[in-house]
Amino acid sequence: MKKEIRIPILGVIEESETLNGNERYFLDHYPHGEGVYLVKTGSCFMELRDVRIRNEKTPDDRIKCDFAIYPIRSSAVVEEIKKEHEATLKDYIEECCVKILTSVNANRDDVRNVDEKMSALIKQLTSDTTCLKEVLNSIKEDGVASGNGISEKTLLGALEIVTKRQ
Repeated sequence: MKKEIRIPILGVIEESETLNGNERYFLDHYPHGEGVYLVKTGSCFMELRDVRIRNEKTPDDRIKCDFAIYPIRSSAVVEEIKKEHEATLKDYIEECCVKILTSVNANRDDVRNVDEKMSALIKQLTSDTTCLKEVLNSIKEDGVASGNGISEKTLLGALEIVTKRQ
């Protein structure tokens, strides 16, 4: 009885048969970091490569890695594995888009409320500024700002006299 085994594959790597053997021992060769990759070399050889970080850096800051190789029998349908991986990735991207849109729509009302409150505040500030300008112009025209009004010292003295009388 054949048993189906499903292995989560991070990506598919197609290597040239002329690839320098050292390149595959660096993490930057594997676009999604540690994990299992389907590796195709030319048109005749396929393998699963389980990549793990070695925690060792080179002088040029490249991270070294180790990997275990699991050859795939020629009877395996590698293109189906690749399509399934791409379909899983597509589903994941669509799921993320749905989450983002849901979040945006959920917060849209909050954004509208903030926008309405900010508009009301801006109108109030504009009105207050206009009133303040009118008051300042009125004071200037009435002569208080020109030095023709009563001084603070005189006003305080008058208030003191008025309060003592009562």
